[in-house]
Amino acid sequence: MFPISRALERARQHFAHRTAVVDGDTRMTYAQLAERVHRLAAALLGLGLSTGDRVAVVDKNSARYLEIYFACAHAGLVIVPVNFRLAPGEVAQVLADAKVSLVLMGDGFADLVDAATAGAGLDPIRIMTEGSPALPLLGYEELLGKAPPLSDPVETAPDDVMMIYYTSGTTGVPKGVCLTNATSHFGSLDGIISLRIGPDDVWLHAAPLFHMATAMLIWPLAMVGGCQVVSHFEPPRTLELMARERVTMSAAPMTLFAMLADQGGLDRYDLSALRHLVYGGAPTPGGQVEYVQRAFGSKLSHVYAMTECNGFATFLDAADHKFDGSESERKRTASAGLPAHFVDLRIVDDAGAALPDGTIGEIAVTGPKVMRGYWNNPAETARALRDGWYYSGDLGYRDEDGYVHIVDRKKDMIISGGENVYPIDVETVISKHEAVGEVAVIGIPDEKWGEAVAAIVVPRAGAAVDAEALIAHCRKTLGGYKVPKRIIFRDDPLPKTGPGKIAKRQLRAPYWEKSGRTI
Repeated sequence: MFPISRALERARQHFAHRTAVVDGDTRMTYAQLAERVHRLAAALLGLGLSTGDRVAVVDKNSARYLEIYFACAHAGLVIVPVNFRLAPGEVAQVLADAKVSLVLMGDGFADLVDAATAGAGLDPIRIMTEGSPALPLLGYEELLGKAPPLSDPVETAPDDVMMIYYTSGTTGVPKGVCLTNATSHFGSLDGIISLRIGPDDVWLHAAPLFHMATAMLIWPLAMVGGCQVVSHFEPPRTLELMARERVTMSAAPMTLFAMLADQGGLDRYDLSALRHLVYGGAPTPGGQVEYVQRAFGSKLSHVYAMTECNGFATFLDAADHKFDGSESERKRTASAGLPAHFVDLRIVDDAGAALPDGTIGEIAVTGPKVMRGYWNNPAETARALRDGWYYSGDLGYRDEDGYVHIVDRKKDMIISGGENVYPIDVETVISKHEAVGEVAVIGIPDEKWGEAVAAIVVPRAGAAVDAEALIAHCRKTLGGYKVPKRIIFRDDPLPKTGPGKIAKRQLRAPYWEKSGRTI
């Protein structure tokens, strides 16, 4: 088993003069990319970092972001991509848990990183990826200019952790998903096989590179000598970029693709090269999927993905998206597809026993793509990984043809615009308001975001509070995408289950029944 650093090294040898990266007016061949990556790897090690040290990135999409991924692998360092939409306290939790030694940050994120590192009790080396900052900050290009290239990659083992992606737990505490050389290798092969990626493919990183949704394609594109286009998502500009660069593939939450479809008149853009628009990561109303397919044609591919599986666990190809076919074809269109090549999947009961086709249970997966565990969190690792199987917490069933259907979540996680929102995070904040007696946070259907965060609030007796005040209260502490889009007040106590827990399914049901979809 080879380390993931080999992807770029072989691309440098076999595809030296092919275009590797496009970022606005910046274009790099694989030879040019490798030269910069080798210098960055040397620069990072020259700052005193050693094998296994964690390197955080707080930045928007750019060619430099891709260079950092490759350079960390080349230097034997562990990259920790950080969601820049988080509040400072949330970023502090991530940095503290990973005990990062260095942070690379883009323009505009210095204040966020300063507040987060102070909150984490850390004083990592900080590098600005843009401009020429004053000390104590270091400049990215200055470091590259001074460093001699590190030609040979630092040796790492198949089971060495190379990437840590943070996701929140049901308690609201961040969990670092540990991905290794081996999991990334097989994840890359699954991408190549399912999407049929070749040297002429051009991948657009429109979703943020701190998300596995798009970052999982960094390595397979390099393996085959394909091109990666990086951009910050802006609908008209993204469509122009797709046409100009002859983009063949991209992945994003359906909400982003719907925004592109909303532009109308797509025939103004030459999108004839486009083969795959990969969506997943959010509950998507069937009407929205059909709307996007009408705009783009038969380009949609659906994945059931999870960071813990180094990308997608199932894949539904464009050929299976049929909205006007038979009942069985429409049912297949609503499914999550078939298990990926390097994934075994089963539906299990509460005891972990496999259930027959057509029976709803928890989705469990195994295979060489599954994470090594959660960083520095043996309790959560033991809960999620049992006998080599990862228990997803999602409920679904498999039909007689082997297609997987997601029907609900055991957890109450909300996915809004592709971002994971755990109700406990929001409930904790709202419950601290002096006027709030009870609160339950649920996801309700939203045509734009898939799900919207809604808070159902029972005020304390004699207390008065309005929605605007609660939303302002949330904004002080939470990242913007976690702030409720809707506050729903009620006088009666929240419904409870037998053991006394809030019956969230009962609270959600009226909203999802109206939408014609169960989640």
